[in-house]
Amino acid sequence: MHAKKIAIIVNTLVCALFLFCAAGARLAAQTQALPPNLADAFATPIVTIMDKTEVPAGLSRHDYVSYARYYWPDPSKPGGMPFIMRDGDPNTDEIARGDYARLWTFFDTVESLTNAWRANHDAAAARRAGEWLRAWLIAPATRMNPNLDYAQIRLGSDNNHGSVDGVTDGRGFGRIIGDIKDLDSARVLTAADKEALGQWFNAYLEWLMTSKNGMAARAAQNSGGTWFVAQTLPIADYVGRDYLARALSEEAQKRIAIQIQRDGSQPQEMRRINSLSSSAFNLAAYAQIAQAVAPLGVDLWNYTAPSLSSLGKAVDFLVPYNMNPSAWPHPQREPMQSGFLSEIIKARGTPLKVGIPKIVALPPPPPPPPPAVTATQSQNISNVPIIPSISSAPSAPSVSGASNTPNTVSVSSASSASSAPYTPNVFGASNVSNVSNASNVSNVSNVSNGPASVIIVLQKDGSIFFNGKMASDKQLESLLSQVRAISPNIPVFISMEGNAPIRTLASVMETCRRQGLNKISMQTQ
Repeated sequence: MHAKKIAIIVNTLVCALFLFCAAGARLAAQTQALPPNLADAFATPIVTIMDKTEVPAGLSRHDYVSYARYYWPDPSKPGGMPFIMRDGDPNTDEIARGDYARLWTFFDTVESLTNAWRANHDAAAARRAGEWLRAWLIAPATRMNPNLDYAQIRLGSDNNHGSVDGVTDGRGFGRIIGDIKDLDSARVLTAADKEALGQWFNAYLEWLMTSKNGMAARAAQNSGGTWFVAQTLPIADYVGRDYLARALSEEAQKRIAIQIQRDGSQPQEMRRINSLSSSAFNLAAYAQIAQAVAPLGVDLWNYTAPSLSSLGKAVDFLVPYNMNPSAWPHPQREPMQSGFLSEIIKARGTPLKVGIPKIVALPPPPPPPPPAVTATQSQNISNVPIIPSISSAPSAPSVSGASNTPNTVSVSSASSASSAPYTPNVFGASNVSNVSNASNVSNVSNVSNGPASVIIVLQKDGSIFFNGKMASDKQLESLLSQVRAISPNIPVFISMEGNAPIRTLASVMETCRRQGLNKISMQTQ
């Protein structure tokens, strides 16, 4: 009897030990599944746009401010102004002055916390992610204004406004969209929170699509253009701009043909001082795009362009140097860590669930042709039509005292002369009639009084039509100079056929920039 009791006790202890070990194994497995930076994410205090130590004159503390990464004082100029570029040589002191580190703390922390929710349904992590989202994008006291007007300022240039490179600062917003979607099941965001987020991203999307720097970024043929798509496409999908999301997914495919050679090299990135890191940086944007377009029915990783270039070839071109970046035979000033490409290789090898393409409704047909120009205007520009009055849409959510949206106009349809084929598909507007609120723009001619407006159509063969008449590059420069002489705030609508060369768009955008035209809107057919 005594021996039987001992046996029972021993068996009980063995079972308890087994259960303890099994529980420990499960705990270890769960711990390994957690993001490596989760503890840091919990420990990081919430920092916001309001924590900047200095606010440039005329700006709101709610404005995002950063300084051009590779720009330094010009030693040959008094005061070093304007700053000049030293490619591959980051000016860390200037970078530290701005909000860049704070913005990316927000991006990375929300990503780590959301990963914990994805992996183990960590409710505390999800709640903390929601707190960060409210602080940066919702709470009136701390939220960031929905623009990058002062991103990557090149001191001494353009009245110290932001540059086209600054659009890339916001590339993390594409990831944030995925985090917001995945946090929906955690129920950490209220209906009011979701509405506020929709308003913020609608306003930011409007800025991306209609601002001077946003449009220049889209026209860029290097990684800046790729990252424009990487952040804009998920935002368009999130706010219900299905037609824009579809157009951008097609645009991403065209970029592969332009940016990647048959052998996988990327000429635009290879000419940089840090050609290896630049090439990898561009592929990181494509990896983000591939994830965003899969639910739209596009398998970007397995897409091959008519030129026979593909993302796979671009990855293969860099793979031999992943574990030994010092063997890269091209310029690379900044040292690269071993395994720099591993996440992209992993993304390429991870099957994505490719959805069924949405049936996207076409935009409304164009209105009747506008009336002829006045006699005074026709003396300056031949056959320039007048765009009818466009009603103002509600302005985007902003913080009191914040700077206004740049002088841009966005419409959902317009018409050109019958000699140029034209099918409207406007990216910049959520409504049929939509312009930036005229009360927010200084020195802008009254649209209802009928200032001349310009329509530039870019055709798939690269030809350019200015208000229905074909124009060479030189002629376009002259015509836009005449437009500028009347007013830099005359609206210029650029309509691009679906297969029009992006390099033509880039050339037209640069011409508009040289002429100092402020109100530019782009459409695609």
